[in-house]
Amino acid sequence: MKQKMKKKVLLTSILSVLMVNSVLAKEHTHVVDKTIKGYYPSFDSVGTRIISSTTEKLRVGDIIAIPSDIDDDKFFKLNDKDGDPALKPGDGKKYDVAWWRVIPKEGYKWADDIDSGLTPVSSWDHVNATLINESAYVDIPEVSTSKALRIPPVKTGERIAFSITPETNYGDPARGLALYAPDLNFFWGNTDENQTPGNPPGGGDNPQNPNPPGGGGEGNGENPGGGGGDIGTSEVGEAVVNIYIDRNGNGLVDYGIDELLIGHPTVNTTYVADIKIVTEKDGEPVLRDLLEEEKESIKWHITNGDTVVTYVNGDEYDRVSSTYAFSTQTSNENADDKLRALPDHFSEQGTTISVSFSFNTDVIPE
Repeated sequence: MKQKMKKKVLLTSILSVLMVNSVLAKEHTHVVDKTIKGYYPSFDSVGTRIISSTTEKLRVGDIIAIPSDIDDDKFFKLNDKDGDPALKPGDGKKYDVAWWRVIPKEGYKWADDIDSGLTPVSSWDHVNATLINESAYVDIPEVSTSKALRIPPVKTGERIAFSITPETNYGDPARGLALYAPDLNFFWGNTDENQTPGNPPGGGDNPQNPNPPGGGGEGNGENPGGGGGDIGTSEVGEAVVNIYIDRNGNGLVDYGIDELLIGHPTVNTTYVADIKIVTEKDGEPVLRDLLEEEKESIKWHITNGDTVVTYVNGDEYDRVSSTYAFSTQTSNENADDKLRALPDHFSEQGTTISVSFSFNTDVIPE
């Protein structure tokens, strides 16, 4: 009897296995047709630095940049909850940036304005903004993986502002909401601690949108060297000149490599004149380069106040290169005879340098 029971139990088990296998023999897979989304990047903090200026305040022709090649708690701190990396020099990518001329709307004032009857600007919707023509944008790969700005002519009361889109080298989504900084006297951030995974609001990654969703960002502390404050105005027909030390020896201005001359000029040094002319295009003041025929008028001068020695490209001194860069004396013997005859230094030491040129005020840039 027991033997029959064992055989019956064994047979039942075999049948059960066969039935289960028969049930599992049909397989079905359901595919979700949408990919997994991570967190979009944002900025904990971002701010500007003046790259070239002879003063602490911005002037027309100065260079300002967002130092996006660094990881800094104030000047450039990107946040991505997935851990996706920020863009770095050499990645082949650049942060999308837009530069603006801004002025407070009615009822608002700049934070450093002493007028106490108005509300300080603290967000993008407190200003009227006009995009700056991209002809004023400058590439400085040694400083920034976004476009820097050469300060264009501005109207009275206008200041400079920027917007920039956070982006990571990989990830999905790799771009976040553009941050808008209406006042360069401050650092700005747009990280939302309550952010959920998924894409940012549609169109929010476009830094050229004058009406960004969500206000564009919030102030994150003072940035006293960021280029905030009033900018000296320039009239159409004026020239803007900065002298650079030619550090790489190519006779051209390379921002971020060549050094703006602020202190004393020195002997055995080559200098390059960065010359821009204030003109007008489409009703807006802009800067243009010298035309080739205008460059041919460039003259460099060395003087002690009474005696002047002038150098031009192609003269017997060979001090002015084909790119119109100028080199000071390599030694006292290299100085002009008129300067070698003058006390107290009998050379170019103790003299000053200057550059002059002629230009057409009616030229309109293309």
